[in-house]
Amino acid sequence: MNALPRVIGILGLLAVSAGALAGQSCSVGAAPGNCTATTSATLTVGKVVQLTLATTSTTLATPTIADYTTGYLTGSGQTVSIRANANVVVHVAARTATWAATNTTPGVAAWTAKPSTDLQLGPATTGPFTAMTTAGHTLSSSGATATLELPVAYKVLLDWGNDTPGQYSLDVVYTVMAP
Repeated sequence: MNALPRVIGILGLLAVSAGALAGQSCSVGAAPGNCTATTSATLTVGKVVQLTLATTSTTLATPTIADYTTGYLTGSGQTVSIRANANVVVHVAARTATWAATNTTPGVAAWTAKPSTDLQLGPATTGPFTAMTTAGHTLSSSGATATLELPVAYKVLLDWGNDTPGQYSLDVVYTVMAP
């Protein structure tokens, strides 16, 4: 078996491959003359999304007798800003099924079983509102956008017998997805 034809074949393949990888060039032998070479630019663009919350937390007003009588308290919650170069879905959910409760009054226990559904979200303080769950719900869907501003208002349900003195907090998780 002669190895020389295989070596020559491999060297020829390398020469062709190297030629295909070389950049373009041209030469002009005498003036005046023109020389043109062409190249191309390639850009791969993936999905890019940005989610911005106006604040890191929201402190609602202390409930009054009138709030307990109506059964709820409303207040401004959050402004969610989205920028995306693709279709997006904005999802919101409670991190836990119950609010965290901290005792603030000696001898009175804060209600440790206040359900996440006692927090409701809506586009304005007049509603309509949707109860927060750990499964969450779609807050908005949009096409590609440079500025999508979603105002979110909070409504907290109140109960004379259960909502005892204390400090209550619930983490609200906003997620933007580009399906």
